Amino acid sequence: MKDPYTPPGARRRRWLLTPLAMVLLVVSVDLAASVKPAAAGPKTAGAVSVLAHGADRSGTVDSTAAFLRAQDVALASSVRFAAGPGGAPQAVVSVPAGKYRLLRLPFRSNIRMEVNAGAVLQQAGGRAVAGAAALIVWDGPPGAELTNVTLIGVASSSGGLKPLADPVFPGWSVSASFTFNLDPAATDASTLVTGLQALNVRGFLIKNVYSIQNDFQPAVAPTTDDGWWPQTRKAALGLRSRADAPADGSANYDPHQGKVANWYNIRAPKGFGPNQVNAGHDVTFSHIFSSGGSPMRFETDASQGKSFASEIRGMRADDIAGRDCNRAVIFAPHSQTNYQIRVTRVQSVGCSQGVQESFDESNNFLPGSFVNSTITDVTVTPGTRAQVGTPGTNGMWTVGRSDRAYAKDESTQSVWAVVYTAGTYRCSGVFSNPSDLIMTTAGQLRPVCT
Repeated sequence: MKDPYTPPGARRRRWLLTPLAMVLLVVSVDLAASVKPAAAGPKTAGAVSVLAHGADRSGTVDSTAAFLRAQDVALASSVRFAAGPGGAPQAVVSVPAGKYRLLRLPFRSNIRMEVNAGAVLQQAGGRAVAGAAALIVWDGPPGAELTNVTLIGVASSSGGLKPLADPVFPGWSVSASFTFNLDPAATDASTLVTGLQALNVRGFLIKNVYSIQNDFQPAVAPTTDDGWWPQTRKAALGLRSRADAPADGSANYDPHQGKVANWYNIRAPKGFGPNQVNAGHDVTFSHIFSSGGSPMRFETDASQGKSFASEIRGMRADDIAGRDCNRAVIFAPHSQTNYQIRVTRVQSVGCSQGVQESFDESNNFLPGSFVNSTITDVTVTPGTRAQVGTPGTNGMWTVGRSDRAYAKDESTQSVWAVVYTAGTYRCSGVFSNPSDLIMTTAGQLRPVCT
């Protein structure tokens, strides 16, 4: 399937934007809108259980091979979920309540994995696992896509690790969600543990997830990832491009046409949280929460040396909330030009900053941007348990009073700017510093908190 945004053979190009060329980017929270907690997902009769194929529900033994065998048996069976996110029927795998250890579990195309809300997934292999330790990897072989896959919480449970989420943020619930336990101290995992890494996948759904990270902070900033142990040093969900994407920009080997819904994350350290969006096309996020970290992080990675295949395009994010966090929403393009981002309804409660627009002064490439993008309705209130970054420490922070409602590296003004819809950005209370200048549909101004 062709990329819906770029003709075949077209190469991504980056342009410095003048103020006349800047297109709106809008962020939103509608406090009047009531959000209903997600309902428990339905279970499919006749699904293939991972227990029937050797999975260990005690959390002692690596169950990766058993989960993969269950997928193969399901594909050979006649039971199908009628229509997956890619439009085709899906074979169904069932994960009953219990604890399961996984490491880099691949998915077959056309698989729906229904994980009981009483199930806990955690990393296999121990603390010494080399590299990013993803429990699940969604990726096709070189030059091919993984297609039509689902990972969804089903049934309902309030036991296990669910009480750690109390008090649950208003409008959210974790009862219908399965658990990713990404706490290295509790699971003897690597600091680079992550729940799911999405690469070259098209047509996907991730729904009803509750993730637990570890916000431990050492007394002095370490120089290696292992030195941070047991802090969780990866986002719970990562979206990025494969490194072997064509150099001419004719194809994007990254997540396409997917949805992430009802993800609740707790205990996130400053630089991480439920997601890290490095690349992706036509993906929707909805009902995303994080205690600590950043619930919605758009950060492309062209500063690693690529001017292609790492862009964010056609993203939607709605109903985003952070509590006692670093920033509720971050826009950090580094050197990549990104397109058509829509973010609506953002709540920042007690975070260091509500929304931040970042300019990476450390890279050696032209500054990136967000083009033809919108954000509508943001509400920011301060607190005294915000994760306030400590400059020059590679991720350290202090817990204290919220810094400012709206933050912007003002050096980006001549290149790109998030443009807020007039009248839809709000803040109240006392912050340590006034907001930075932001761009709105009514012109450039500095928000004043009432």
